[in-house]
Amino acid sequence: DDIQRVMQDGLHFTNHGISGFDRAFGGESWMAYPLEADAPLHGKLRTVLNPLFSPKAIRQLEEHVRVYTIKLVEAVQQSGEADFAELARRLPAGIFSKLLGLSIEETLQVMSNVRLILHSGYDPVARKTGIEWLAAFEEDLISRRRKEQTDDLIGLMLEARIDGRPLSD
Repeated sequence: DDIQRVMQDGLHFTNHGISGFDRAFGGESWMAYPLEADAPLHGKLRTVLNPLFSPKAIRQLEEHVRVYTIKLVEAVQQSGEADFAELARRLPAGIFSKLLGLSIEETLQVMSNVRLILHSGYDPVARKTGIEWLAAFEEDLISRRRKEQTDDLIGLMLEARIDGRPLSD
């Protein structure tokens, strides 16, 4: 009961800042939505995202994951050796690329820069490099997607409306 009360009481308890993004982005105020959103916004954002995680969408994603994983395993079989660190990068990249509508290489670049931002210790130059790359990539991606609508997470968020208003970039 206490946990439910805390989770639903955005007046006294907040999710804002729990991800660390607000500290990672050089003093800028960035929120990791929907993770850091409090009620009622959190529920509204979840409603927007629900179509991507419907049973039908998950079945389609499952097929993609299966095909992509088999492709990775076959490449290992063909080469006769495995770089498990590379497999550990490429498998999630293959899943996220499908959800985001990005190429595997773009997804790997995003993952690399997010890692630089979040795991560079206290190196402000490294963090700034990652932040600037990610901000420029996102700006370019949003611009491209506004010109060509897609049915992935990015396209869904660009078309989303909450309380009749579009989401901000």
